[in-house]
Formats: sequence, structure tokens, C-alpha cells
Amino acid sequence: MVLRWKKLTDARGHKHRLSPIRKAMKQSGLSRNAIVQPGETPSLIEAIWYTGVLYLIGLLTAYGYVELVGGDGYQLLLTGKTRWWVLLGGALYIFFIAWYVHLFRWQNAESVVTALTRTGLCPSCAYNMEGVVLEHDGCTVCPECGAAWRLSP
Repeated sequence: MVLRWKKLTDARGHKHRLSPIRKAMKQSGLSRNAIVQPGETPSLIEAIWYTGVLYLIGLLTAYGYVELVGGDGYQLLLTGKTRWWVLLGGALYIFFIAWYVHLFRWQNAESVVTALTRTGLCPSCAYNMEGVVLEHDGCTVCPECGAAWRLSP
């Protein structure tokens, strides 16, 4: 299966959209912990590191822009109370974005397909495919969207 611009190919080569975890949770009635196993989403520490590096790059870029346009950007933004607001805002930003990434971001499309097929859900539309008849080629075809998947036993 190949992810191309949020579309992936099923077991028979047809392109479908990837179902978000929230939709799968809502339709199936399963909790997040029942669908997602450890290692399929980034840990909170990984997410904090990732968003912290992105925030630092964005902050340095903004400071560079202010320095280029206004001249004394570093002195203006890193003096007095402004420095503490920048640091506090940055810390809060990093924490909340990292928490969001930890909860809702998948590692890759293959992790989504593995998690949803393991729980018996269609990775394309989150339809519960328990009881659907297995085809001759080993695929289970979703009656809702027509995607063919090889469900995990």
C-alpha cells in the first residue's frame, strides 16, 4: 500500500482516502486504546522534541526577519519582560502542540492500516467489517466503500 497525498491503495490497487482515528472511534464505539497500540503514535517526549525544534527554528526565523527589517530585533525582542513572555508562550506552545501530536498523529499510513485492520475496521471508511465474507483472493471487501483489505487474523 502506498500513501500518495492522503490517498492509499488497497490490496487490489484501488485508491482510497485514509480514515482518521476520530472517525474510527466514533463509528465503531471503540476507545482509542483499543485501536491504537503503543508504538503506532509518537511518544510524548518525541512529540515535545519535534515541536520544540520546529518552534525554535520558527522563532529564530522571526528574529532574523525582525533584525533584517528593523535593525535591532534581537535587542528589542530579548530584553525585559518581552523575553519572559516569549519563553512562556514558547513553552506552552510546545507542550500543547506536542500533546496534540502525541494523541492524534499517526507514524505513517501503514500504521493506520495495520491498526484498523487489526480491529476489524475498514481503513478507508472505518466501517466494521466483522462478518463480511472473505473473497477468493484473500481480501475482505468493505460493503460501505468497496475497498479491499487483507484483515489481520
